[in-house]
Amino acid sequence: MIYSVIYFAYSDYLGGIMKNDWLHMNCPPFPAFISCGKSFFMPGDVHAERIFPTFVIMFIIHGTVYLTEGENHYDLTAGEYFIQTPGIRHYGYKPSNENAEYFWIHFIPQGNYLLYLPDSQEVNKNNVITITDTGVGIRKPEILINLKMNDSYPIEEFSNLLSELVHTFSVLQYPIKSQSIFTKLIGYMSEAKNVNCLYEKDILADHVHKYIKINYKTCINLKIISSTFNFTPDYITRCFKQRFGLTPSEYVSQLKMDFAKNMLTSTNKNIEYIANELGYTDLAVFSRMFKTFERVAPSKYRHQIWGDKL
Repeated sequence: MIYSVIYFAYSDYLGGIMKNDWLHMNCPPFPAFISCGKSFFMPGDVHAERIFPTFVIMFIIHGTVYLTEGENHYDLTAGEYFIQTPGIRHYGYKPSNENAEYFWIHFIPQGNYLLYLPDSQEVNKNNVITITDTGVGIRKPEILINLKMNDSYPIEEFSNLLSELVHTFSVLQYPIKSQSIFTKLIGYMSEAKNVNCLYEKDILADHVHKYIKINYKTCINLKIISSTFNFTPDYITRCFKQRFGLTPSEYVSQLKMDFAKNMLTSTNKNIEYIANELGYTDLAVFSRMFKTFERVAPSKYRHQIWGDKL
């Protein structure tokens, strides 16, 4: 499984209101490039009013663009990018007071996508990310991209690439090359690591950890955890292991075996009862798992503790 999480930030930005949504896109294929260009505002110009069917990234390179999305006003300044949400009304809420310039790119995810606010449990459930599995544990390569919908970017590093994209699209008319440059741009954004990336991963890992502690006695597995949290099994495993030093599956097994040891040493419940309590319908499977952890079978482990008192 190939799984890429993209976060982007530029620490030099200081300003007012910023859009806090994150865009999650299921890839492949990568988001499809549609068109691009460069816009110039003179003092007094106002951003056009419209409802657009695609995502639009604005890279502000000079001046300030005053934009309204839905009910929120944004003052977009040089060094800041903004992703417009499709299907929402956009318009300039006041005229520019100076010359302003920005590059724009129209694109659309070709896989499923969802939007969520990091401080909220609410997500767009109509576009949940699906998992592809052949049935033998082999999945098609999958990349998940997370883009913050409003953040800063380094102007100097991006300007050449944006200019090349506009030239390729408007002059050369090479759609494959335009898509390649756009993908490269997304790749550059992914290289800018942000503390929020670790923060988001830790939050996910903590939620999974709590969920496992509550449900480990059931027939829980990584597929169920993945479906519950709407992230791929590989990504959940990587986040969880980075935070806790073991995989979710290993943690489930550890909790089950700790419970089994406690039952074997503090009660006289038979081994089949203990296995059933932990969701094992096959006693042999439980015994093999226990032996993997403790190097002895459950019955022998109990005898070592109780000895002739049994």
